[in-house]
Amino acid sequence: MDKINKLVKQDSTFFIIGLVIIILSLGLTYWGFTELNNDNLNKLTIFDNVTSPGTKTYVKAVSAPYIVAETEDEANVYAIVYDEDNKLYLIQSNKKRLTEKYDKLTENDEYIILKGTAYKTEDNIIDFTIEGYNELVEEELITKNNYKDAFTEYYIDVDADFEEGIAPIILGIVFISSGLIFLIIGLVSKNNTKKTMSDENYPIVEQEINNPEVELKKIIITKNYIVYNQFGLKVYKINDISLIYKKTFTYNGVPSHSLVFYLQNDKKQKSVPFGLDEKKVDQLMALIYNKNNNVMVGYTKENLQKQKELNR
Repeated sequence: MDKINKLVKQDSTFFIIGLVIIILSLGLTYWGFTELNNDNLNKLTIFDNVTSPGTKTYVKAVSAPYIVAETEDEANVYAIVYDEDNKLYLIQSNKKRLTEKYDKLTENDEYIILKGTAYKTEDNIIDFTIEGYNELVEEELITKNNYKDAFTEYYIDVDADFEEGIAPIILGIVFISSGLIFLIIGLVSKNNTKKTMSDENYPIVEQEINNPEVELKKIIITKNYIVYNQFGLKVYKINDISLIYKKTFTYNGVPSHSLVFYLQNDKKQKSVPFGLDEKKVDQLMALIYNKNNNVMVGYTKENLQKQKELNR
């Protein structure tokens, strides 16, 4: 059984890797949702105390947002809000998400907490803000000279808070999907191995496996069988093989080789996983041919045509 366990070891590896990825991804996703719904303000700097861009901050707005500028597609906006002390703040947000924040307010809510990251306000946005505010109050109260006194030199990107939460959620979902793929491969491989080992002829195969003629990392050849692992343990009689050839795959300039074969009356191609040395593949092909002189050797038009005729 030790030789079989070595061959099918990767089945458990796939399963374990998948399980670990899923567990870690669930943690990442949970953390993302926690950040997205985190109402803890202790780690944030109130906007009035912001002294540098990139600071995590918040304001308690008591007003609805007054839009002073928006992108051409109207997806993102700059808007003015003020707090209970009538202090003015400039925020930037996705228009839809900002609307959804305000739609969640009830009659009992005295303010809305807008969290995000502080950034320095560019001159063109300052111009829009001045124009928008003066239109709102119908007076020329704000100019470039007193703008920073009214709004400070920063604005709050309230989407930054959303993006920091959504990024780990998206990554978590992607990694969970990857983990599920590994998990499924592991489960399918284990199930295929179980089916192979439950065959009534398997005890005979196992006896031969314990005394192999060739034993490599990816393949075992016995007196009568070729045995390898590809999504589960595969066992085929050498006398049933009708065509064999070598296949080469090059990655980053490094060649890797595989043994490919067909069985009589079977249209499906069989192949040992890549990673074999070219000389080893040549030796395996020679060994199989010595055991079964009816085997066609080489990927040729003539051999492929004969194989098609066998499959009819």
